[in-house]
Amino acid sequence: MEISREELREVISEAVAEAARQMQLDNGIGSSSCASIMSVKDIAKELCVSMPTAYGLVQQDGFPAVKVGRKYVVGRDAFLRWLNCRKESATWHRED
Repeated sequence: MEISREELREVISEAVAEAARQMQLDNGIGSSSCASIMSVKDIAKELCVSMPTAYGLVQQDGFPAVKVGRKYVVGRDAFLRWLNCRKESATWHRED
């Protein structure tokens, strides 16, 4: 049995969507809470950094991003926990 490219794209798209829904449920995000999912653009805006900087950040080990297809997504709660952890461990020096 041969499958067309369009059918294959549809099957892959459905599988990715289902995996994303499952990751949301596993992370306690909930299926109706799309506002709690952040894109790389959202991360860049939140941190006031460029898009290349945000992409570099989401690709670092320890950053709570998940790659879904060609896109990275981050749960807002996971991002805030990650950010707060960095704030607590950061040493800030003010030079006079």
